[in-house]
Amino acid sequence: MLSSAREKRKSTDIPPGEASAIFADRIDLLFRLGRIHLFLPFSAFCVVAMLYTGREAVGIVVVPLLLQIAAAVTTGRLARRYARRDPSDDPEVWADRYTMASAFSGAAWGVGAFIWHIPDSFTAEAFFALAFLGMTATEFMTQCAYRPAYLVHAALSLGPLALRLVLDGNIYASLSAVLVLFFGGILFADCDAMANLLDTSLRMRRHNADLISRLSQEHAELEMARDLAEHANRSKTNFLASMSHELRTPLNAIIGFSDILKVADLQDKFREYANYINSSGKALLGHLNNILDMARLDSGAVTLSQEESSIAEIVSDAVDRVKAETDLKERTVYVTVAKDLTLHADIYRLRQIVENVLSNAIKFTGPDGNILIKTLPCPDGGFELHIKDDGIGISPEQLPTIMEPFNQVESVYARSQGGVGLGVPIAKSLVELHGGRLTITSKRGYGTQVQIYFPPALGATKASTRQLP
Repeated sequence: MLSSAREKRKSTDIPPGEASAIFADRIDLLFRLGRIHLFLPFSAFCVVAMLYTGREAVGIVVVPLLLQIAAAVTTGRLARRYARRDPSDDPEVWADRYTMASAFSGAAWGVGAFIWHIPDSFTAEAFFALAFLGMTATEFMTQCAYRPAYLVHAALSLGPLALRLVLDGNIYASLSAVLVLFFGGILFADCDAMANLLDTSLRMRRHNADLISRLSQEHAELEMARDLAEHANRSKTNFLASMSHELRTPLNAIIGFSDILKVADLQDKFREYANYINSSGKALLGHLNNILDMARLDSGAVTLSQEESSIAEIVSDAVDRVKAETDLKERTVYVTVAKDLTLHADIYRLRQIVENVLSNAIKFTGPDGNILIKTLPCPDGGFELHIKDDGIGISPEQLPTIMEPFNQVESVYARSQGGVGLGVPIAKSLVELHGGRLTITSKRGYGTQVQIYFPPALGATKASTRQLP
């Protein structure tokens, strides 16, 4: 037990609890590697050599071999008992049991050192010394996980051999005894280095197992968090869709009745009220539609249809839809697009992209401002749609924020224009859904340019220019 305690305390940089676990792993490795029967071929060669000399009776010559076979059987039974042990058993107890089995095996070899010795025959002494050194080297490889086990085996096997050689009294036998002890001492010293390497390896294996366990747990937690987030996102989309339907139904009624009131025979004051009701209802309906679109885009619920249309028609329709707003604010919109440029895409969503970006440009362009819409071919066969204004512009540090939902440029002018900050994010998401990209370049006080890139889908282009009437 004391030797076991010393073995556990050798790694002073390892915490006590971890040192005990590593010691248990070393003993487990000892029982798995400690195959004492591996030395039996060396013993068999020694028996053959003794039988060849004919100096001893067969019954005496085979005694050490029989003892070693008994030691191997004992160790095998001990290993099987260890495999069926209770996991709560003290590994020190099993280490001491293995050490006792190793001592039995070493003592069997010690008996062989006296029975197999041939006096005054240096050749025979050299042969048996070589056999014993081969045996102890084999034991070193199987028992280096636990130094006390190797120590008792080497002491009880090599010690008697060295003693017998010294008792021969000749210089060669004495030098052979010194050589045997020196070789055994070197292997014993190397046991410590091997044990430290095993400790390091076992510690790394234990740490890797802990790391794999933590990673598996974190992966499971991430999957659970992802499932919860997806569920929450679906719930949000369903809620917004339901609320949008419930709000749009009365809003459509308000807008419809206000349209009737606008053309009814009313006093100017009441007709103005009807106009306010109508414009406010349409604005609120637009906000609801944008919020629902953003929610559906976030959840991946938006699907695209495939239709063929020219980019000129798409831009023209978008400009016509915001024409009233453009006339009201006295802005001028110039359109320079390719008439023969066609697209196979979702026409409704492309029109929505252009409307959102154009409405944003009009909103932040002052009176008598100009807005230019043009197409440019790209080297890869795609094209870009540019929408440029000479409005208030955006500072570089604010550019990333306008790509995020519900964010607007922070300024008194921006806040006076209203809106919820969804126009550009929706346009960007729809462009990316088509496989394109939307980028913005701007400078405070010098206007803003939005570039919308679409993948290759055009033929030869020919530009035409018109001014919005």
